[in-house]
Amino acid sequence: MKITIQNLADHLGISKGTVSRALRGYADVSASTVERVQQAANELGYQPSAVAQGIKTGLARSIGLILLSESQATSPPFLMQFINGISTSIAKQGYTLTVATAQSDAEMVELHRDLFVQRKVDGFILPRTT
Repeated sequence: MKITIQNLADHLGISKGTVSRALRGYADVSASTVERVQQAANELGYQPSAVAQGIKTGLARSIGLILLSESQATSPPFLMQFINGISTSIAKQGYTLTVATAQSDAEMVELHRDLFVQRKVDGFILPRTT
């Protein structure tokens, strides 16, 4: 079961608004309440909603990587290490990696545009391919 702010509020016997303000670090919430809320959030496994965070910040928390599709026989042998390295590095900053493939340069341009316009990514990694 996903733990919500309401679950935390019920568990602690305080209002949903107080829990929300404590999680966001508002100064009008006492230090002891903030500590109680954070402890309960950790114990119960609370994770903020990625959708709600995206609406609030306008960020997808995702970086795009679009590669030209190649047959497995001609794919660079280091490709998986490259992707894994990027994914690991950006995860430390709270981002995920969105990987897509394109069949042509024109499709690649279209994918870049679509992913950005649809706010599915905040930016792109542009690997040098030549």
